[in-house]
Amino acid sequence: MKLARFYFDHDGLFVIPIEHLGPGGMSPAFAAELTTRGLADEAFVAAFDAAFARYWRRAEALFAAAPGSWFPPRRQHVCVITDGARVRPYHQPLKRTSWLFYAEDFREATAGPELATYLFFHNERLGLSASMLAAGIHNLSYFLVRSPEEREAFAHDAARSTRPDAASFRALAEALPWATGLYHGSLRPPGPDAGELGRLEIADLLVPEHLKPNLQALASAFQAGAREVLARHAARYAPRGDDGAASEVVAWLKDNEPRLLVTAGPTILWSPERPGDLAALGEALRGIATEPAESLVADLAVIDARTRAFFDALVDETTLPDPHDLDQEAGTYVHATHKLIAYDLRHPEMNRLNEPSPPYERWMLAARTIHEWGHLAVDAEMVRVPDARRPAFDEAKAEVATLLDAIIGRASPKLQAVAGKEAQLLGGEGSPGKRLFAALLARFDDFAANLLARCFLTPEEMETYARANVLLLVQEPGLGPWLRLVRHAYEYQYLTLGGLDDPFDYFAGSLWLDQHLVDAGICSRDDARALVDAVSRVCATYAIDAQFFRPGALPKVAQLG
Repeated sequence: MKLARFYFDHDGLFVIPIEHLGPGGMSPAFAAELTTRGLADEAFVAAFDAAFARYWRRAEALFAAAPGSWFPPRRQHVCVITDGARVRPYHQPLKRTSWLFYAEDFREATAGPELATYLFFHNERLGLSASMLAAGIHNLSYFLVRSPEEREAFAHDAARSTRPDAASFRALAEALPWATGLYHGSLRPPGPDAGELGRLEIADLLVPEHLKPNLQALASAFQAGAREVLARHAARYAPRGDDGAASEVVAWLKDNEPRLLVTAGPTILWSPERPGDLAALGEALRGIATEPAESLVADLAVIDARTRAFFDALVDETTLPDPHDLDQEAGTYVHATHKLIAYDLRHPEMNRLNEPSPPYERWMLAARTIHEWGHLAVDAEMVRVPDARRPAFDEAKAEVATLLDAIIGRASPKLQAVAGKEAQLLGGEGSPGKRLFAALLARFDDFAANLLARCFLTPEEMETYARANVLLLVQEPGLGPWLRLVRHAYEYQYLTLGGLDDPFDYFAGSLWLDQHLVDAGICSRDDARALVDAVSRVCATYAIDAQFFRPGALPKVAQLG
């Protein structure tokens, strides 16, 4: 199966990907692959498909009835944990594009259909809010439209769940008898006898005064449950009393002298410029457990390998400009002074000292490493629009602007006015379509960097990076609908660098294209497809200048010029 390593090559987890999901569940081809590999049986597949189809129908109904507080259905990567010891609870392996499940969620003995269905709603909310509390409280209105039999079945399923956070769902089940006394602006409006009501704005819930203590107790149960689950997982990799694992990391650095920096925030702990100076690093690693130490070495080895491959391919590395610190919040960046990739041990999202890298993280690390070098290569004009392609570039830009103006012209007068205001705020000259697209042209350096990065990455690494950069924008602050449309059309281009057979299907099915662009009157599906294709023609004018690279150092697919 194409991209099989991307789906299956992680210990303790496999992924049912966006491209193999539909309203009725997973594709027959993917189901067959799961059973052939022994990752699931026919009962698992049937339970998954039934739960996903039920989620789809219920999400459509909830969104139709209460679009202000419920989301339409969509496809996301369903990450299924087969070994809970290897995957951090509540983690998104493919950040902002994945839902986390456990294999037992689709087994009758350890879950059941109502819990499995609800977990799709829970994971959607959890992924967008990053809060177990917000997900649990916001989703209470889900149960206002469930039948007594469905609520009873949910409680029965939660009682036998073996998920690490099953206690939270049992607390939710125990709350349902009183929670159905809450009101919702659309799903259960209060009558004249409802009495005094408090408003929980975020969830559009109306809370009778006598139920406020119950709601607070449930919120506390969610918070306490999440803390306990995370604490149990962290205890698996608690620091040890000896420094044996730390000494292994130190020894690896001493023996290999990788081309990178190890940092703790702004502090450099180890540098190849002073390879024997290991005291600060040893102190930082004191007591590290074996698994995180081994993972750390593997991370450093990947950074070193990708960096050396990039510099070995260059004819003259001095043609690279001096860097500036790039996005230090990502935890891996080119250090401005040392011109090396910095690997931050203290990055808060990675827990690098306290647990092994989670699934997909090392592939993302490899991609980010070469992407950062790619930015310097773009600054050195190693990837650019060649002079011979400049007329095609200008023509493609004009085509995008003309198409945008035509799309805006087909919108309602109100939306046309919004487009005019967005364009005015962006500044520049010309029509709204021209100014909207011109505002994004600076981002094309990022595409150019990825074009080069693809030469040095495995298909799985490229796929991970591409998908991680195609994200939902509807909740992006300060982003109007027209600039959101153009951003989507640009970010779609990352998908063309991976291995998807139908990038547009992936794009439309995972980002609520129909609901937030088509149904909102911004554009038709045909217009959206035409726009991404037009932006693709702009991207196609970029080329890698082979004169900067040693003969044969880049794969032929990358040598566009």
